[in-house]
Amino acid sequence: MNALAPRPAGALANLSRHLDQAAEVVTSTLLAVVVLINGVELVGRNFFNYSHVWVHELNLLLGTWTYFIGMTLVYSRNADITVDYFTNLLPVRARRVWIGITHVVVLCVLAVIVWYCWVLMQLQWGFRTTGLGIPNPWFSAAVFVSAVLMALHVLPRVVEGAA
Repeated sequence: MNALAPRPAGALANLSRHLDQAAEVVTSTLLAVVVLINGVELVGRNFFNYSHVWVHELNLLLGTWTYFIGMTLVYSRNADITVDYFTNLLPVRARRVWIGITHVVVLCVLAVIVWYCWVLMQLQWGFRTTGLGIPNPWFSAAVFVSAVLMALHVLPRVVEGAA
């Protein structure tokens, strides 16, 4: 798995590419909003001796979403740090099998994350943050969405490997 590996073709791969582009737009926008909000807070504190109560909660929410959606970009592009040494020692056929097994295990782990995150969000529905009253599941939803997106990025690789 490296960043230069060819990406799979087909409908699932096209979906993966579109999701990757959408994630780029979302994370860039969220980051710009975080910078803008912090700029407003700095001006308020330094020039008007006034602090906005809502900045901290909103920064946490937007930062969480930026991080977890940004993580899908790394994963979709195979740009994560991997240990290729032992995989590269395998013969080509064994390497393909090993990578296929790895992708299936990753899908299983992501399915567990999605399931337990969903359970957590159900438990959080009655609770809100103290400042803005943001529903607590909105914070956990970033993990849920991230795991689903990563699964959608891995799925084309599994399907391509099975073909």
